[in-house]
Amino acid sequence: MHRIPAKSFFRPVARVCSLWRPVAGRRSKARTHGEPALDLAMLMALPGVNGNRSAPMLKRLLPLFVGETERHVQGLRASLATGDAEAVRALVHKMKSGCHAMGALRLAACARRLDERIKAGQAPRPEDVEGIAEAWEACWLALRKEGLVDEDAPR
Repeated sequence: MHRIPAKSFFRPVARVCSLWRPVAGRRSKARTHGEPALDLAMLMALPGVNGNRSAPMLKRLLPLFVGETERHVQGLRASLATGDAEAVRALVHKMKSGCHAMGALRLAACARRLDERIKAGQAPRPEDVEGIAEAWEACWLALRKEGLVDEDAPR
C-alpha cells in the first residue's frame, strides 16, 4: 500500500473542509463548550469516505490522524514543560483545522481557544494542554467505541 505523508494529506483535506458551511440547525462554529468528542457524520462525510466505514481512504486517514494527534499532544506537553509558548502555539495551530476536518470537534475547539489565547499574549497553562489531552482521549475512545480503531492500535 502506498503511504501518504501526513502533511500532504491534511493540508488539502483541511482546505476542502474549510469550504464546508454548517447546515441549518447545526451548531455554530463560535460555540465551543459542549462540543462532541467525535462528530461521526463529519468524519463519514470526508471526500473519499462518503459514509463508507470500509472506505480505503478512511483506513488510510485514521492511522495518520491518530499518530499525528498523539505526537502533537506529546509535543504540547514537552513544549509546555520547557516554556516554549511559540512551539505550543504552532502545534495547536496545526491541530485545530485537521481535528475539525476529522470531526474531533471538542479537540479542535480546545486547540482553537489555546491558539487564540497565545496570540492574545497569554502564556499557555498546564490546564490548557491537559484539556487538549483529555479531549484527545475522549476522541480516541469514541473512535474505538465506533469500531474505527482497534484497542491495541498504536497511538
